[in-house]
Amino acid sequence: MYFFIITTQGTLKSMKKIIVFFGVASSLLFWGYAYAHQPNIVTQSPVLVSDPEISKAFYDTLQGSPRMYVIESKEDFEFYAGLLVPKEDTAEKFSAHISRIDEETRVASLDGDADEWEVIYEPFGADWYLKGPEFGTRVPAGTYAISVFNEKNEGKYVLAIGGEEKFGFMETLRATWLLPKLKIDFFGKSAISIFISPIGIVGSIVFLAIMFGIWKIIFVLAARYVGRDEAGKFEKNTGKKDRIVRLILGGTLFIGGTAFWNIPVLIFGTFVLYEAFTGWCGLYALMGKNTCAAE
Repeated sequence: MYFFIITTQGTLKSMKKIIVFFGVASSLLFWGYAYAHQPNIVTQSPVLVSDPEISKAFYDTLQGSPRMYVIESKEDFEFYAGLLVPKEDTAEKFSAHISRIDEETRVASLDGDADEWEVIYEPFGADWYLKGPEFGTRVPAGTYAISVFNEKNEGKYVLAIGGEEKFGFMETLRATWLLPKLKIDFFGKSAISIFISPIGIVGSIVFLAIMFGIWKIIFVLAARYVGRDEAGKFEKNTGKKDRIVRLILGGTLFIGGTAFWNIPVLIFGTFVLYEAFTGWCGLYALMGKNTCAAE
C-alpha cells in the first residue's frame, strides 16, 4: 500500500509538470495567432457567415459560377469585406456585389477591374497577395449577401470578412490544422514552407510540445511499472544501431508527413524520433527486449 501511495504521488507530480508544459505551449500558440485571420476553406455554397465582426478569411476557387456568402445579424454591426488573390495568380481579378436580401437593396459593389490591386505581404503565414477592393461601414441588423465573381467565374481568391481579429482555443487548433492544407491545396506549395512563418514556427513548437507531453505520459507510466534496473533507475533498452535506424526512419517519416500533411505519419515519425533521442522503446519494454545488452 505504501509503495502504491508513493508511486501515485510521483506520477501525479509528473502529470502536473506535463499540464504546466501544455499550458505554456497553448500560450505560445495563442500568441502566434493573436493578430491573424481565422482561415476557412470553402466547401459549399452558399457560405453561412457567423459573427460577421470577427475577422475571417475564406479561401476559395471559383469553378464556373459565382460564390454566395450570407450574413444574418439581429444587431447592427461593423461590416467589412475585402478581396485578395494569391500573388502568383495575377491573371484573374475578382469583384463582388453586397446586397441586403430582406430589403432587396444593393449596399455596395467591389469592382475588381476598376480597382488598383496592391501587393501585400502577410507575415503570419509568410504569403504574398494582391489586395483588391474593400468595403467597410456600420450597417443595421438584417440579412446580407456577398456574391463573388469574375468574367469567367474561375480562379483562386480570398474573401476577408470582419475587422476584429480574435482567436479562441478551438479556432487556434483548427487554424493549425488548416494552414498546412492551404499551403498545399491553395498556394501549391509544400507544407514545409509554413515553417518559415511565425505561425508555422509557433505551431510546430506547440505540436512537438504536445507530442512530447503524450510521450512523457507514456514514459512516466512505463517508468513506474516496467523498464527499471535493480537500482531503481530508468533503463534504456535500445542500442546505438537501433537508435541510428530510428533517427533515420523517424526523420524521413516526420519530413514526409509534414510535406504531404499526413497526420498519422507525422505523429508516428515524431514518436520514433523521441525513441532515437531517449534510447527507450515502449514496445521493447513490453516485450522485455533490450538491444543495449547485445551491443
